[in-house]
Amino acid sequence: MVETTSLSPRWRDGMVVALGFLALSFVFCYPAGLSSTDCILSGDALASYFPYLLRSFRPASPQVAGPWDPTILTGLPESHSPFGVYYLPTILLYALFPPAQALSLGLVFHHAWAGLGTYLLIRTCRLSRTAAWLAGIAFAFGGFMVFHRGHVPIHYSAAWLPWILWGFERFRISGSMFWIVATGTLMAVQALGSLMQMIVLGGFAWITFLAYYGIAGPGGNCGRRRFVFGGLAACLLGAIGSLPQTLPMLEVSHWSGYGEFNPDFFNSGYLKFRFLVGLAGPWVLGGKFGATLPTGYWGLTEHGIFYGVLPLMLALVAILWLVSGRVVSGEWSQAGERFQLVRQVKNLPPPLKTPHSPLNTQHSPSRKEAGFWLVLFFESLILMLGKTLPLHYVLSYLPIYQYFHMPTRHVWVMGLALAWLAALGMDLLRGLDAAARNRLLIRLGWTLVGLAGLYVALVQTQPWLDRPRWSYLGFWLPALCTLSAFVILLSIARTTKASGVFLIASVALTFADLAINIHDYEFSPASAEFLTNRQEFPEVVRWLNERDHTNQPPRCLIRRETWPLARRTGVSPVEAPVPLGFGSAWGLSSLNYYTQSMSRSLLRILQLDFYGNADFSGLLAEERGLSAGAGRYILARGALNPFAPGLASQVEQRDGWIWKTDACSPGHPSPFTATSEPGRVSDRSALAASFACDPGQSYLIEGVLPCQNPRAVTCRVVRTRRNSADTLGEITMTDCDYQSDGMHFACTFESGAISGAYWITLVSSPVSPGGRGQGEGVSLHGQPIPIPRVNVWHLTPGFAEVTRGADPREIIRKIRSGLAQPYPLLARFPGDICVYENPQARSLAHFVREVRPAHDDLDAAERITAPGPPVRDLAYVIAPNGRSAGWELSEPVRMSGGAARVHSERPDDLQISTSSDGEGFMVLAITRCIGWSASIDGQGVPIHAVDGPFMGIRVPAGEHLVHLRFRPVLMWAGTFAAILSFGGAWMGVILGAILRHRKARRVTAPPGASLAKAA
Repeated sequence: MVETTSLSPRWRDGMVVALGFLALSFVFCYPAGLSSTDCILSGDALASYFPYLLRSFRPASPQVAGPWDPTILTGLPESHSPFGVYYLPTILLYALFPPAQALSLGLVFHHAWAGLGTYLLIRTCRLSRTAAWLAGIAFAFGGFMVFHRGHVPIHYSAAWLPWILWGFERFRISGSMFWIVATGTLMAVQALGSLMQMIVLGGFAWITFLAYYGIAGPGGNCGRRRFVFGGLAACLLGAIGSLPQTLPMLEVSHWSGYGEFNPDFFNSGYLKFRFLVGLAGPWVLGGKFGATLPTGYWGLTEHGIFYGVLPLMLALVAILWLVSGRVVSGEWSQAGERFQLVRQVKNLPPPLKTPHSPLNTQHSPSRKEAGFWLVLFFESLILMLGKTLPLHYVLSYLPIYQYFHMPTRHVWVMGLALAWLAALGMDLLRGLDAAARNRLLIRLGWTLVGLAGLYVALVQTQPWLDRPRWSYLGFWLPALCTLSAFVILLSIARTTKASGVFLIASVALTFADLAINIHDYEFSPASAEFLTNRQEFPEVVRWLNERDHTNQPPRCLIRRETWPLARRTGVSPVEAPVPLGFGSAWGLSSLNYYTQSMSRSLLRILQLDFYGNADFSGLLAEERGLSAGAGRYILARGALNPFAPGLASQVEQRDGWIWKTDACSPGHPSPFTATSEPGRVSDRSALAASFACDPGQSYLIEGVLPCQNPRAVTCRVVRTRRNSADTLGEITMTDCDYQSDGMHFACTFESGAISGAYWITLVSSPVSPGGRGQGEGVSLHGQPIPIPRVNVWHLTPGFAEVTRGADPREIIRKIRSGLAQPYPLLARFPGDICVYENPQARSLAHFVREVRPAHDDLDAAERITAPGPPVRDLAYVIAPNGRSAGWELSEPVRMSGGAARVHSERPDDLQISTSSDGEGFMVLAITRCIGWSASIDGQGVPIHAVDGPFMGIRVPAGEHLVHLRFRPVLMWAGTFAAILSFGGAWMGVILGAILRHRKARRVTAPPGASLAKAA
């Protein structure tokens, strides 16, 4: 009776492992998860995701709660933001815990969840418990899971990878339809909390699994046809289950620029071959011990691939075994007997048994099964390399792959494959006979020697601007760890009596290696009270919310800077950096912070970069985009940067100007190679400095070269890419450029569509002594060039078009004569926080006096931001064939002005009182998307696409009540489809189980039982 009520050994083992990984996760993430007042994560987690989750689950005020978020740029449905708001674990965490603790606990639980899933996957593949622990630690606490935990939904989604492959593996072994539905459910849950990028990356793993076993054969209990169709059914079910999240995001992908494939799209998001040294250690390429990062290396967040030294060496052992033909299956049979003997002595439960082992043993995976993980490992590695191997040209034909820009994130799947191979390597060293182990260890030793030479070569060829010396600890720690790991592997392979001690030590050292090196990556504890408590909000935020009377969050352009907020440290208040995204949590509508739900026309109007940050000075100088987006308030610390309205704005050089006489670095050309005299690379009469600018923009470089006499110096703007250096702009200073403070110069250039490193070079040029002054102003080679004073100006598109080909000296004179500051200062707050007002901005609902047609959304955005009548009087309606929703619009139409007053209780339900003398056109500075409907006095009216991303309504003369409502129809449609599909699938599984149970009872019933029952 006791045995029937106690847990089975398998369940008992699973519970112990789950608690073990949870404990390890708390230790690894300490102090995350323990504090309810401190926010542990930093970076994007604090800048973007935490504010959005605060707004969604703990709104600062009622008007920012609802299915439509008016605080994201110009307003977006929360379903259109890839922050996982419908992810069930997130909902539970924020319902049960304070916001800061919920964010930390989500981090802890998903680390543990990834480890548990990896453990179950390894055990299902008939590998030992020790191997499963080691693999679970390597995947859960290394590489992708650590380096992307600042990207909260990506981190959550990554934890489900081993669980889905575990479900596929159980289906392959058993052939049960239950595992089809279970795997589809796991895929749906993973997709609900993730970006489309993670769905596509995971799709490579699912398709590879089905294709590999579909060709090689799944096993004895599941035929090929059943396996392939069952796997595809699971993928289809998972896709349907993800529709509440992915269906709105498909609309986002339709209006964004991600759908247009650009070969340069992968230019900065792939892993270069030389960065593979990061497998040996996290700090090989700088970032610690005072070392800088090499050129092109993004650090661990995107280029981090470290999963531990010991797992990497064990994976090499498995790879050497797989590519070797000398290890025969009989040696695994001996290993099986050895494992079985140990189990009997220790009274352990038997491993998972399957009847289809090609090696005639139930205690080890076959070469065919191990071959899948080898294929998955190298497939992911190749995809990570991106443009290093020109696969991106082939992948351009995939209809969804181009929607994301980080091929290096295939390291997610590669990490799990590496962990599985490491588990196999562990059991190989334990289970193979002595001769096979010796051969493997010898080959491993020679492989490590070869990799050591490659390691030195790759480190030596890194294009470091400030190369560390060979005494740098980051170079030598991987070597020491590798020697120590090799000694451990020798101990595991050559001992029998004390092997348990070495096995436990190997698992502990794997965890210690990862915990010591990367456990605190992206950690920066900060008090969350001033971020979540309304009483602690900055005074300027409260002032703006009280001043605006529309019941909508004030729409602000916020400069990226440090807000002077008091953070209680126990001694005195200090300034705490608060990211732009907290405008959303505070009830402000920030026009410039990170979000992937951006239409291409919105990018153009608000001058947003690839990550959603606005060009602050450029947007102020152009003014038209800011006004079209209803940007009424401008928040900055101190005075605004210099700009000339409609002409140009001065670009802030954040890191200052660092001038060098030799900018050459291995692997990348020197910017001096773009000159006609490449021999001057190390000459004192040449200077170069790097600066940042965005591709596809127009700029002007102007500066002063301090000197007492005229000098002949050539200024060039150079772009370097791999092995090429292109001159984008050039000017040679003459005597007429000399003034009392030195030689003045100016140079215009187009940054181009191809990204790269941008440089300004100054090269002394010899001139003949026959000029003015008979030798005065002659610059001889060898004379050092003084350090210049340089400014970079970003030209507005309209001004750049007008002045194309003009003398740069005249352009800079016009810019300086047009310098002005047309935005009045409204208020000043402690810490020199200033609030400026844009008097030309439209209101949320605004009547314009003229409507013009445009071909498409991008054309409308270009036209509205081009020089012309004020945007308060003009709007462009998208009418491709001269018609827009039944309205004939082939030429400009004059409309009557009017007044509009917004009344709203919820952001998705707007009541607008209008008054006009004639027919008017009301523009709403709200992002247009599926789900919006409009009515005038109860009668439905069409909504027109205006200025690219916005909406517009024709309003008849007189006084009317306009009603706008948003309903998340895409999310509703996806939810209905998911409920219907999963309800039917699980009902089918339950009914099938009931029928099988009844059939089994009839078959096992004793003879005559039915007659006795009838009697």
